[in-house]
Amino acid sequence: MNQLILGDTCQVLSVMEPKSIDLVFIDLPADIKNPSLINGKNQASKSYKKWLKNTLEKVAPVLKKTSSIFISVPTSLVDWACKYAAAPVFDKKNYKGEVRWQAPDTEGSLSVNSSLTHTSLLYFTTSGDFTYNHPNQDYTLKVSPQTPFVYRSKNPINLLKRILQYTSNEGDTLLSIGVHNSRLLKLADQQKRFWVGIDDSVKHIKSTEYQLNKDDAHPFSLRIYEYEPFTRLHGEADGFEHWVKSQFTDVLVEEASVVLKCEQKLGLQAVDQMVETHIKPFRKKWLESQESKLHGVLVGTGFSQYASEEVQRLHTYENIRLKLVTLDELIPAPQTPDIQYVINTSENNTQEVSFNLQSLEESPEAYYSWDFNYNLKDQIFRPQVMLSKQVELTQKFAPGEYTIALQTTQKDGLSSLQVLHLEIANQIEEKIAS
Repeated sequence: MNQLILGDTCQVLSVMEPKSIDLVFIDLPADIKNPSLINGKNQASKSYKKWLKNTLEKVAPVLKKTSSIFISVPTSLVDWACKYAAAPVFDKKNYKGEVRWQAPDTEGSLSVNSSLTHTSLLYFTTSGDFTYNHPNQDYTLKVSPQTPFVYRSKNPINLLKRILQYTSNEGDTLLSIGVHNSRLLKLADQQKRFWVGIDDSVKHIKSTEYQLNKDDAHPFSLRIYEYEPFTRLHGEADGFEHWVKSQFTDVLVEEASVVLKCEQKLGLQAVDQMVETHIKPFRKKWLESQESKLHGVLVGTGFSQYASEEVQRLHTYENIRLKLVTLDELIPAPQTPDIQYVINTSENNTQEVSFNLQSLEESPEAYYSWDFNYNLKDQIFRPQVMLSKQVELTQKFAPGEYTIALQTTQKDGLSSLQVLHLEIANQIEEKIAS
């Protein structure tokens, strides 16, 4: 199934299935707003170089023997990226050349702004046995390692379309690293390719999700890497354990431990071991302090009834405060705003509805997507409007009944969906009746 993943690129790549990707497109990371400012010497250049090297090393294991890789690189770093970042991973002999996109020199020809304006695409393959569908005479993408190929078209979408057509087949899987917008994923969807999109920017993920839903793309899942405990355990056990422990810093007494165990169902033995190893050595000190915080937290996938009963006994009879927490409980519940609205009479027998969202925070940082014709039966969210950091909205409605859905996405990517029913009366009928 197609996937849109919010998370650190290298962490996500580390848990992807090996040899599962046919085509990779690596765009610029989210923190590079203007690639023309990358000069090869400033701090932004150093950060980008490190990111690109790490990304290419992590992406290599997920590629097939027939895969192609296109890397969007700031113009000033093309030579460096080819020689020191890409060639050591994919072998210099698999370098197919440099591709540049250029709009025609006519006024108003650039219909879509693109990072490709200030970058070049480095074209590599994983082997000599790569996928390439030879184009006919009308469409060419002639690339050579010596001379950069300049692709001139009004819109960069044309270039992306050619790349998809020539280097992949129907049913292949595209990996898009950096989903600054939905264009490449929409093209893959239209050309019957499966796709995976990765980005660490909530804004990029939400805008892409919005466009894909709005254009009625094939079904896809939205994943948040930070809140996938089992995925993180597989890919970065040490980092995940540190994150788990950080969730309980404020509720533990000094020197108390957070123990993470990955067995399917923890029982009495796990509780006893936790007490003997991590609690009893400090018990006298903790009793003297008279603090009411926890003496320890045991985290696992699940717990038996005996484990829960033992925790209660320890608290009642031995004054040992131990808490059992499942991995699913580590995922916080997203906040939901209070939806208020006022119906005002408008022209042409329509009425304006002013929506106002009352958030629990004074300055909410979130994205608000609205579906004014939500279908409760299929429960597929197809938004018509997405707002950023804006909690007021006015929408016109004709007389009738409406089911409206609001999706609120927080800055960490967690989303909530609220549904409300609205009935708009016919003003003409009301006037006649009065």
